[in-house]
Amino acid sequence: MEIVLTSDLSELGRLAEAVADFGRRHALPEPAMAHMALALDELVTNSIVYGYRGGAGTVRVRLDLAGEWLDAEVVDEAPPFDPFTAPPPDLEASLEERQIGGLGVHLVRTLLDRVDYVRDGAHNRVQLSKRVARPGPSA
Repeated sequence: MEIVLTSDLSELGRLAEAVADFGRRHALPEPAMAHMALALDELVTNSIVYGYRGGAGTVRVRLDLAGEWLDAEVVDEAPPFDPFTAPPPDLEASLEERQIGGLGVHLVRTLLDRVDYVRDGAHNRVQLSKRVARPGPSA
């Protein structure tokens, strides 16, 4: 599945529906799909809000199922930014002492099995993988 979104937060609903539809079509477990949907929502939101900063652009999201792996890729043409170089947030600090930001990327790292970033020419490419346990044949 591939979907191209404009750099507008209203597109997040369309993304969520496309991810849910992919999960239903492939009979994927709801917890794994919820994790992937949340990670994609976070990364696309970051691309729109911090990458494009209100300007025009597109974000392409691809989902693929390969055996027991649900793979996703998020591609944009915003300025270069590797979300995974940020240090993990201090979860032990009080709310007043915590720095703003970083929780979403921390959540992505926690929910998924593999995350990677590459800058490919004019594109940011974030690759994500989640191991999925698909239902086996009934006995």
